[in-house]
Amino acid sequence: MTLKEGTDIPTEILQLIFTRFCIHCRGETDFPGPEQDPNQPSWYSLERHTLFSLCLTSRRFCDIAQPILYHEFALGYGHSLRSKLYSWDGRLTSFLRTVKNRRDLASLVKWIFIHPDLLGPIYDEDTRDVPQRPRRVYELAKTRALHRVGDLVAILLAQLSKLERCSLLFGGISTETVRTSALQAAGVSSLPITTVDVSGSATRRTAADYLFSLDYRARPFIELSKRLETLNLHMCGSTWSPSPVPFLPNLTTLRITHSRLTDGDLKRLLSSCTGLQNFVYEATYPSSPSWRQCTMEFGLDHFNASNAVTDLNRFHATLKSLHLDLRSRLLIPFDPNRDSQQAFSFRDFTALEHLFLNLSELYDMSSNESSEDSQVLVKLLPPDIKSLHLAGYIGNSLGRLAIGLLSLADAASEGLFPRLEEVRCDAEQKFDEAHGVGAVFAAAGVDFGYESWAHSEPTLRETDMSPPSYEPLPLPSDDDSDL
Repeated sequence: MTLKEGTDIPTEILQLIFTRFCIHCRGETDFPGPEQDPNQPSWYSLERHTLFSLCLTSRRFCDIAQPILYHEFALGYGHSLRSKLYSWDGRLTSFLRTVKNRRDLASLVKWIFIHPDLLGPIYDEDTRDVPQRPRRVYELAKTRALHRVGDLVAILLAQLSKLERCSLLFGGISTETVRTSALQAAGVSSLPITTVDVSGSATRRTAADYLFSLDYRARPFIELSKRLETLNLHMCGSTWSPSPVPFLPNLTTLRITHSRLTDGDLKRLLSSCTGLQNFVYEATYPSSPSWRQCTMEFGLDHFNASNAVTDLNRFHATLKSLHLDLRSRLLIPFDPNRDSQQAFSFRDFTALEHLFLNLSELYDMSSNESSEDSQVLVKLLPPDIKSLHLAGYIGNSLGRLAIGLLSLADAASEGLFPRLEEVRCDAEQKFDEAHGVGAVFAAAGVDFGYESWAHSEPTLRETDMSPPSYEPLPLPSDDDSDL
């Protein structure tokens, strides 16, 4: 298409074409993007550069592409991080300078993603002369450098009056990303954000050793986001300090993955909310590499399903979806004197429609059958449940599960669960045809089958790397009247 041909296309059509180069407009902010060849330019940078080039083509194209270009600031997003042909140098300060000078562009920014490699150039500047000093001196210099960047982030937040989403990814230095004093100095008394992502960065093998404290890392930032509706935490090891607990009146979705919380941590976090509708939790393994040898109570530092149901009961009238994956919590060793049936139920959760639970929370690993096996699932579920997903391996208790499922199918056929549409079990353990589980559910009008559920990936995988500095793509200059 020539430039002249492009000028004849209606503006609405050009907008649709240009938005294909914007993650925000495509609605893909929750996905890692395409696989990145390390020896090729970052796919994210290429998309940004396409919009930048369109801004320089003509006044009309600039008027259409420029608002789309400034919808997001998400360098290093997803798999694009793996490109070696990328530079972080000056990116944060350049963007900050632009939105400070151009308030019209600042008001267009909907999403920012703060990656730790944005801090790299400042680290280099502040620590260049101290690598041979004692380690504590070097670490102090890095911490001061991070505070400088945190101040820049606070100033950036102060400029973005229409920001909807902010994503924070932490590196290895243990310090606050945005300090209360920096936000106050920048004049920030509240933030318009509705979605916050807080994540650590490590490989799957070492992730549990780098779990972050939400209170220490992001409390000031979250406290000021009174309109917050969705909070995503990845690799969280603790939440709020005992007192006071932030108040998040509009929070409806809480997603916590690859994390490890005590019952106290979970209780304090949930007490921040008033009308939670969706709750996702996925446990990770203990951090100690020798947990099998050093203790036999390796499940005691983590809440169990009974704790969670008790803590979630405050939302019994609002919670619609619950995904509680404790497969990696690890179990307390089997106690023959312990009641093998679950000590919790969702019968009072009148709004609950979708439930994911791991089977080890319902059945122990023994093969001892109980007279109550047939009623485990019937007593577990609320009347308006639509889907039930049961994950994990329970060894010789598979027959007990079959008994519970058959009773559930019978109850559904009798009208006790009129909205039940789907039941899924872990694909690693399938029933023999002799059990007849699938046929009984089919007769009850319920879709029964098997699935596999992988754990969420850490934000940075083992193959990821921080790219070296190369010549950056063009950035807007201060004296460019169009940009």
